[in-house]
Amino acid sequence: MRVEVSLLDVAVFFVIALSLAYGVRKGAPFAIAVVPALVLYAVLVQFLPLQENPWLGTVLAVILGGGAATLAQLVPLPRLSNTAEGVIGGAGGALWGLFLAVSIWVSFPAQYKASTGSLQYPSDRIPDLIAQSIEGSGFAQPLFNWVIKNPAVQRIFPPNLQ
Repeated sequence: MRVEVSLLDVAVFFVIALSLAYGVRKGAPFAIAVVPALVLYAVLVQFLPLQENPWLGTVLAVILGGGAATLAQLVPLPRLSNTAEGVIGGAGGALWGLFLAVSIWVSFPAQYKASTGSLQYPSDRIPDLIAQSIEGSGFAQPLFNWVIKNPAVQRIFPPNLQ
């Protein structure tokens, strides 16, 4: 099975790598911070005007991740070995990076096509270069379809429907 990688995928993989590196650097407190940040995101995303500003969900995720990691450093936890801190923090960073990745991949606009009665992802109202990058991605369309088919997931990653 061959998966194509587009410029969008490269950018998203970079975000995952940064999150992983940040988690390894910050250690176990970052992994602990991921859980409340994810819960807070799931609550706050319900109140954002995502139809007007679809990028707000991703911005909120970045802010909550960084903020929770900063606050978690203030909690006095016993320090583990450097290896254990790196592994635990890396796991938290990988989880947060994957969360950001899905948020980015599904945040682009889709539109309802009355002629076919279906959703078109990406929308034809976005610039061609971005649309080609989304269409060339081996991950964006399957993740968007997964989000659309799961109402519980839609609450966490609301699709940008136009």
